[in-house]
Amino acid sequence: MPDTKTQKYSLFGLEHKQFGDVHVELGARVEHQKIDVDAQKKDYSDTGVSASAAANWQFAPNYKLSLTGSHQQRLPLAQELYANGIHFATNTYERGNANLDVEKSNNLELGLHYEADKLDYSLHVYHNWFDNYIYVY
Repeated sequence: MPDTKTQKYSLFGLEHKQFGDVHVELGARVEHQKIDVDAQKKDYSDTGVSASAAANWQFAPNYKLSLTGSHQQRLPLAQELYANGIHFATNTYERGNANLDVEKSNNLELGLHYEADKLDYSLHVYHNWFDNYIYVY
């Protein structure tokens, strides 16, 4: 892999509020990434935005129902863009793709929580939708 220099700048915020038996949280993050490459490959620069919203409803003593939705954008790492050789730790040959786009996912999760003195449990169902999923090949 060629020598690279990665710079990342991020800004995030998180807010929460209680409405009776319902606790609501909102979050957002903006991240800018720039990768300079010491080779005859193109440099990388892009910005990703992620956001989430969650609500927890205490509908009975010891019980909470939660719902979370999020949109996330993940910027590719230098090795995902520029690798071209053996990765000795995993004994694999990795090949990057300098044309990768931002990975995007939309996520939805529903949960049931029980908390008592000697027993806690949580049950969750979720679904994730991906676009431009990044993987090493």
